[in-house]
Amino acid sequence: MRQDVTTPNPVYSLGQVLVATGVLFAAVLTFFVALANPVAVVGAVAAALVAIVATTVTLDYRRKVGRTRRVCLPKTAVCVDA
Repeated sequence: MRQDVTTPNPVYSLGQVLVATGVLFAAVLTFFVALANPVAVVGAVAAALVAIVATTVTLDYRRKVGRTRRVCLPKTAVCVDA
């Protein structure tokens, strides 16, 4: 879909600009740290992967075992299993 040429460009708030600048600065800093110390970066990536896998396994287990309970709203005839 073509955009109308009369549509104004978006105006970003100061907060959005500051957050984007911070993210860019963090990315550049991370890049320089990775260049300076690649062994530490490999260790950090491995630790992040272990944390992701552990979190996924834990959440899958909790979802599988998850207990449900009946919740009823007071003064109504509405009850749900949560």
